[in-house]
Amino acid sequence: MSKHTPGPWKPITKTYTDRRGEVLMIENGTDAVAELVSLYRPLETYKDSVAVEAAERKANANLIAAAPTMLAALDDLCGPGGQHEHACDKAEHDNDSGCIWCCAREAIAKAEGTGHGD
Repeated sequence: MSKHTPGPWKPITKTYTDRRGEVLMIENGTDAVAELVSLYRPLETYKDSVAVEAAERKANANLIAAAPTMLAALDDLCGPGGQHEHACDKAEHDNDSGCIWCCAREAIAKAEGTGHGD
């Protein structure tokens, strides 16, 4: 298992009295794990995107907060070191559209910084 900030994580809204105003953060009760800032939007679409941006940031925060739980579930599913044995012809698929076991092992590797896209 990777050495990330221990979970569970939860999204919270923190209100500052300075120019930051409301900030969406991910915390584990004692430590701040992440802070979500406003997404960049072209000026011409800004007025129409404020509500969408808030909803999207909340959805992103929920996904990030669920990461430790999902990683632990995948570790439990795949066994120690992702070593679940299964019959799979790896040549017939890639990890984005292949068997669930290969996808789970690839997700674990990405979370631990050893997989593709890290």
